[in-house]
Amino acid sequence: MNWNGLPLLIFGTSGISKEVKNVVDEINQKNYEKTYQFLGFVAEQEKDVGRKIGTGTAVCSDESFGEYVSHFSVIGAVIPIGTPDIKRKIYERVCCHRNLVFPNIISPSARLMDPVTIKMGMGNIICSGSILTTEICMGDFNLINLSATVGHNVKMGSYIVVNPLVSVSGGVEVEDGVLLGAGSAIKQGVKVMENSIVGLGAIIPKDVEKDRVMICQGAYEMK
Repeated sequence: MNWNGLPLLIFGTSGISKEVKNVVDEINQKNYEKTYQFLGFVAEQEKDVGRKIGTGTAVCSDESFGEYVSHFSVIGAVIPIGTPDIKRKIYERVCCHRNLVFPNIISPSARLMDPVTIKMGMGNIICSGSILTTEICMGDFNLINLSATVGHNVKMGSYIVVNPLVSVSGGVEVEDGVLLGAGSAIKQGVKVMENSIVGLGAIIPKDVEKDRVMICQGAYEMK
């Protein structure tokens, strides 16, 4: 969708929020007319409003967010936070604002190899260097971080964080709230159930039950 200069806020002030701002800049530079009018970041605390964040500024806080967005007929928001549960809580807190929209932020350097068969909801972020192949279905507010690969016929729920260099093989199903650690690999046909965490570099050869932490090839109950 061409948002024609949609005013845009990015939640958070950490590294991933700054990186997603770079993706927004990438999108704007690719198009003759700016797709987004970046306004600034949403800080967690009011005392951080006005602080410089990379090449942007914190323009409001969680507390003052409602007042800030009330001045726009339509305004976009991006939630790039790297923790699934926090992403969900932010959306549930702000979704009451009827003038708020959640565009999918897709880096021009990401490759959607068969875009006609790739379906996604709202608020997804696909970062630079990532590859999505064909017949992929994903829900809302997923983060596909740098240089991750998602294979054919993958089903993804919502509020999923896929960290850099993750490999998701064909036919995998990833349920809501899953976090895949950087460099991890999910074998073809495996199901990773909701709210599970796959650790850094772990190789997952079989299904993962809900609420589990996977470190290498061992499973440990979440506390």
